[in-house]
This record gives sequence, C-alpha cells and structure tokens, in this order.
Amino acid sequence: MDYYDYFDSDEEYMRYTHSPDQHELLQRVLKGNVKYNDPSVLERLRFDKDDDGVIEHCHECYQTEQEENINSFIRVVAEAEEDLRAVDRDLFGDTALGAIREKLAHTSAAEILSSWSPTRAVGGNTPGIANFCPEFALVERTEDRPSWDRCSALVKVTLFMDEHVVLEDDSAATVTPAILEYADYARCHMSLRPFWNFSVTLLITGTVFRVMIADRSGVIFSPARSIIDDAATSGCKPGQRDARTFVRVVRALTRHLTEYQLGQDPSVVPLSRGDLRLCLQLSSVSSSAQQQVCLERPEYYPSYRISHIGDDARQWCTVGLPIWTSLSLVGRGTVVWKVLELSGESEKGFTLKGHIHVMKSSWRDPLKIPETEVYTLIGQLEGCPRGVTSTWQGHI
Repeated sequence: MDYYDYFDSDEEYMRYTHSPDQHELLQRVLKGNVKYNDPSVLERLRFDKDDDGVIEHCHECYQTEQEENINSFIRVVAEAEEDLRAVDRDLFGDTALGAIREKLAHTSAAEILSSWSPTRAVGGNTPGIANFCPEFALVERTEDRPSWDRCSALVKVTLFMDEHVVLEDDSAATVTPAILEYADYARCHMSLRPFWNFSVTLLITGTVFRVMIADRSGVIFSPARSIIDDAATSGCKPGQRDARTFVRVVRALTRHLTEYQLGQDPSVVPLSRGDLRLCLQLSSVSSSAQQQVCLERPEYYPSYRISHIGDDARQWCTVGLPIWTSLSLVGRGTVVWKVLELSGESEKGFTLKGHIHVMKSSWRDPLKIPETEVYTLIGQLEGCPRGVTSTWQGHI
C-alpha cells in the first residue's frame, strides 16, 4: 500500500501537503514561544460582555434550529475518525500521513465545509499563497470574495480530534504538526494583511474549539471548550447541552470586535477609494507622483493614513503595493511602503504634497534599542561611510 491508494496523482498529493521546510523553520522559531491553555485569550475577545438574554436566545436557536446540522457534524466526525484509524501508520512518514489526513477530512466534509480560493498575486513583490487557505475567513459583508489581505480573522476546521494535540507544558521541546499548520496560516495572514499586528484564529477540531492568537513574539491558545456541550464544566443538568461559550465567542468575532481589536494597527486608518480620489483632486503633487496612485482595478491597492511616526505629528499616505513584505511569523515583520505626505485635514479633506518617500514599518520589543537610534549612533562615528542609511524620521 502506498499513497496512490488515497490520491489519484502526484499533483493531488501535493495539494494536500504542507511545506515541510516552512514547518521546520516554524518549529525552530516557535520553540519556547507557545503558551497553552491561557484564559486571557478569551478575555481579550471580550466574550463575556454580551447581554445574557441575547446569549440565551442565540444559544436556544443554535441548539434547536441547528440540531440537524450538529448531529450531521457529529456523524461525519465519527466516520472520519474511523477512516483515519484504518490507515496503517507504519507505512507512511509524517508528511504523507498529514496529506492523507487532509484528504480524508476534505472528502468527508465536502458537503459541510467550503474553502475559499487563494489570493491573487499582484506584482512580484506581493506573494500569492496557492492551494493554502483555512476553511473560513471573517470578512466584511461588502467583500465579493475573501482573500488574505481582506480577512479580519480565520477559522480552521478539522474533523480529527487527534489533529489538535495541545500540550500542558509550555516548555515542551517540540511543537505539534497541527499547531505548526495553524501558525502558518497566521503567518500568511499577518504578512499579507497590511498593518496587522496579530492574528486571531478560531480552531475547531472535531467537536472541540480553541482560540489562537499569534503575534510577532509567538502564539497563545485558550483552554479547550465544546462547540456542542460544555455541560461537564458548566454545571448544567444532565441531558441539557450547553454551548454558550462557543456562542459568545462567535458573536464576539462576528458582531462586536472592531478591526483594531482583531489586530489592525491603531496608528493607521484605511482610506477608501473615494477618499483617495478626493485627495488627488485637491493635491498639487507632481504628475509622476500621481501616476503612482492607482484608483482602478486591477492595479488598485488600498491606501492607509499613518497618523504619526514617533514624535512627529505629520501624517502620511501609503501609495500602492508594498515594496517588500516579510513572510516570517516571529520577528520584526518588516513591510516597506511608498508614501506621500498628507497635509492637515481641511473642510474638503486631506491633500497630498511633496515627493514619494520610502517608509519601513517593523515590530520591535519595547525593551530593545530602536533601529533609528542605532542609525543615529552610526552616523555620529568619525569617517562613517556615505553609503550607510540615514534616517529622516521615525522610531522603530
């Protein structure tokens, strides 16, 4: 028996195979940077701020109106687990087993789950992530199709309970393959969603769910709860299902949390295409600078207003695609942009002025020396070469 008993071709096998090189890299950078069963994760979602009466109504609707779907999901999970147990694990390596697990899960859940298509690569500096996406994404109602640079949070669903092995010890020497996969999704999300400081993922594994929050310093997981019945931990009477925590988390993600609470940098404000068009009409920038601002698809890319950089009160507007984007999870998460200065807001709106500048946005540990301070110290050295970068403005 080989993997051709499960896949029709090498191409299909590769579609269900995650990059072993990327997972090996994540294994190294996440060592010591994963925290399990942290109650503060749900607190960050403000999941307990909803009105109790509303939660009771939603929970009743969930348990009654969705009863048929819940029972179908339980059945599919049981069947998928049975199919997985039939696989001879001694015949396959970890990579092949992972691909078989993915194929069985997708085949079993074909009528329950729907995947979204990969993002479109625009230009050589904006990577497309082919055949690599979670089951669902949280997006605005106005979006015609989800993509990495539009989603606010992720939902990863797998049918296998053993796929979600969360260790009790934060100092564990290794990170499980399932967690590496989840962290890889968060890496893509933060790399491709502009000015996103952290990524929130709702993980549903079988009938269990957790919430994962990933940022540039690592990942943390909430304790496990049930999507169907938490009666064992909630004190409900036997026979009464209790999934109120799940209902609260879903409502928090979809109804209450703002973009900033889901990860967007609070120092930036997205500019609509109409705002950007008005900026151009009121501006007197050079024609070469205006040509950098594309308002029509497919060249159009959202612009952002940066309210301040360090102690400088000037405001800036990003222009077009990033020049360069880091694809790492843990670290600085550097993104390089073209920017134009924005003059103060008038009765008619902002105006653009000056010439195109380059802005680098990076995350850093506040306990470490800012990069701008390092450049300042280098510039003060006698005989400093002219080729060394000098910083005009910033604090990173």
